[in-house]
Amino acid sequence: MTKTLSVLSARKTSLQKKKNKKGFTLIELVVVIAILAIIAAIAIPMVSNVIKNANNSTDLSNAQLVESTIKQAQAECAGNASSPSTEAGTIITATDKTAKTILSTYGIDPNIIDKPKNPNDKFYYNTTTGKVTAAETAPGTDFKQITSGTAYKITVSGGGSGATTDSAKLEISL
Repeated sequence: MTKTLSVLSARKTSLQKKKNKKGFTLIELVVVIAILAIIAAIAIPMVSNVIKNANNSTDLSNAQLVESTIKQAQAECAGNASSPSTEAGTIITATDKTAKTILSTYGIDPNIIDKPKNPNDKFYYNTTTGKVTAAETAPGTDFKQITSGTAYKITVSGGGSGATTDSAKLEISL
């Protein structure tokens, strides 16, 4: 009888110890992992799209910045041909007549047109309208690819005696 009581007592103690142990079963862990996998499968494509959209927006913004910088250079060269401002003077007298000169003269990092955020994009300059855009391929026949090494030529016209000018045209020569 004492032997039976001691076996029952040992069994009861063993069961109490098992109840006091806290932890997760294998099934609980598998369910949690499955839920995490489903969440990851939904979230990864969404994050990829957000990153792609951010890169496209950055490239568009950089294209607008390059376009406005080129237009500013044209305006300054036209308005200041007789007594160029520092920026216009630098652009007109530059020995290295590349887009890098224009951008760096106005404090813009010239690498933005060499390394678009979207790796498939390139920057294109519309030789007719002066618009700059970022795209995988040239949007039309008037668009030429522009890089920091793209050469430019400035023609200033008008004014008769040279004291004043009517316009300056910055031509991208490829």
